[in-house]
Amino acid sequence: VKSYNLKEEHKTRLGDFAYIRRGASPRPIGDAKYFSDDGPGWIRIRDVTSSTRFLRKTEQYLSDLGAEKSVRVGPGDVIMSICATIGRPIIVDMDACIHDGFVLFKNISEDVDPMYLYYFLWLKTKRFESLAQPGTQKNLNTEIVKKTAFFVPTLEKQKQIVNVLVNYDNKIDSLRTHREKLVALKASLIETLLDGSVTDN
Repeated sequence: VKSYNLKEEHKTRLGDFAYIRRGASPRPIGDAKYFSDDGPGWIRIRDVTSSTRFLRKTEQYLSDLGAEKSVRVGPGDVIMSICATIGRPIIVDMDACIHDGFVLFKNISEDVDPMYLYYFLWLKTKRFESLAQPGTQKNLNTEIVKKTAFFVPTLEKQKQIVNVLVNYDNKIDSLRTHREKLVALKASLIETLLDGSVTDN
């Protein structure tokens, strides 16, 4: 794998390359009028942690009223968790909304590949965790995100870096799928072999 010395490239701040804003939640959050079966997705951290790179489904969906009181996101938008579970980025690939436990990176500069930004945020996860403010739940201030140093190589180098990392992610996804199939096969074998239906005859 070719190594790139990003420190020799242009160094600036995340907020210089994207409009960064915090999500919002309809209140009270449990009110049924804010939810629907077919509206925009309501992104929660479990949706993010159960996805890899792209978010294409959520467990809950908002009504039009709920969406009005939240922050809308769509395909291609990069978001990151900033509450409780800190610094988990994902690229949105659906019509959805984020609550105040996420920040949205909107209007990303043409000088930045969104996938490169996604991987860069992953790189900074531990730093974001260390900067989170203590409380009932850890919370990362939006201004800290905006002021985070951001190394920006040329677009060509960004795409080369992304290509390497995507190839590894694809291999991981393939292994994960293979493992899930083996687990399902094992469960089927256990049921077949141990339920008494198989005899010595």
